[in-house]
Amino acid sequence: VRALRGVNIDVCEGDRVALYGHNGSGKTTALRVAAGVYEPSSGSVHVRGSVSAMLDLNVGMSPDASGRSNVRLLGLHRGLKPKKIESMMEDIEHFSQLGSFFDLPIRTYSAGMMARLGFAFATATDPDVLILDEWITPGDAEFLKRASERMVSHAENARALLMASHSVPTIKKVCNKVYVLEKGRVTDFGAPDEVFG
Repeated sequence: VRALRGVNIDVCEGDRVALYGHNGSGKTTALRVAAGVYEPSSGSVHVRGSVSAMLDLNVGMSPDASGRSNVRLLGLHRGLKPKKIESMMEDIEHFSQLGSFFDLPIRTYSAGMMARLGFAFATATDPDVLILDEWITPGDAEFLKRASERMVSHAENARALLMASHSVPTIKKVCNKVYVLEKGRVTDFGAPDEVFG
């Protein structure tokens, strides 16, 4: 299966770019190539600046480590200095609202608690380039409002945004450009109002 064919996507500083298409159209593959998760079999990827890829919030977590230890592991994996990781810790602990669970193994967490920890870590620093697979707002109803506000702030503070989404209203609200993908090819491109009418 060739997931992408001749796809050329430009994201410049200030851009908020959406990838839109049905399941299997190549959106997530394109994001993973841009994030460096997948290496392209042909062509190239050029990214300037730090990248935060919010593709799966729980990837890289160790089930036997505590929430606090997982924050340290994820931070080191992202290339952050230990001092920077420790400076983020209080914000992540507070925002995730895990209480005493923050120092327990994450295998004891519910799915919602895992999502809150992953989201709090992923949004603790503002990247140059933010890559999102859908507009992420995890957790229960109480957490949802705070997460939505933080997500908006995180996206606004990034120098550029590349996002896959099925939601036309979200794309119209957040993005200034949209690429429509179908069977791994770009079939339409333009401003959301032009593409979606």
